[in-house]
Amino acid sequence: MRNLLVLWIFAVIFMPLSALAADAYTAVTIDPGKERLSFHWKDARGHRIASLSGLARQAKEQGRTLVFATNAGIFAKDFTPLGLFVADGKTRRPLNTGTGGGNFFMQPNGVFYVDGTGGHIARTAGFKPTPDISLATQSGPMLVETGVINSQFAVKSKNRLVRSGVGINRDGKIVFVISNGPVSFYDFARYFRDDLRCDNALYLDGVISRMYAPAQGRRDTDGDFVGMLAVTKAAK
Repeated sequence: MRNLLVLWIFAVIFMPLSALAADAYTAVTIDPGKERLSFHWKDARGHRIASLSGLARQAKEQGRTLVFATNAGIFAKDFTPLGLFVADGKTRRPLNTGTGGGNFFMQPNGVFYVDGTGGHIARTAGFKPTPDISLATQSGPMLVETGVINSQFAVKSKNRLVRSGVGINRDGKIVFVISNGPVSFYDFARYFRDDLRCDNALYLDGVISRMYAPAQGRRDTDGDFVGMLAVTKAAK
């Protein structure tokens, strides 16, 4: 028994950092050329869908099955988008270039959007929405920009919380991530850049974040959101 314990401790100590990091996060990669990412806020009756289970019910009513879902960017206290919100090519809320407190306004903040060429992340300053954008969510702060981690993040920060975000990897695929436990902004950003090869990544939200990703073993169904991002498929 003692020998087994020694071997286990040895294995943990010398486990690759990438393996330890993978256990700390749930990551879902979406190929925008093969999978359609959709953005949701209200149902056909104008009521807020709110939860991932509500999104699953709506998909079922439409003859589809929910494959993946997660929350979008930070929203206001009155349950409206705090920044740019584009769904099905229609702008529901304009770009927010204001200043304020909280993570949304931590600079630089940014926009995740999908257009005819794929998924993209850009900082808010200088961003100009174009007619070919099919969906967009604004949030903040930027985690990684052109391969550089946000300079406002402290390497040894003790501010550790559950966090969610989205990145674009070097293959042009969209990567959604939620931490499986509390992490710092710096560690979260480093995971995107170093492990997932995302040169650009945007923070979505914190402890309220949820993700439905059965293929990865995560099946959150609750939540109380404004925007939600999803992938569905035709029901069999």
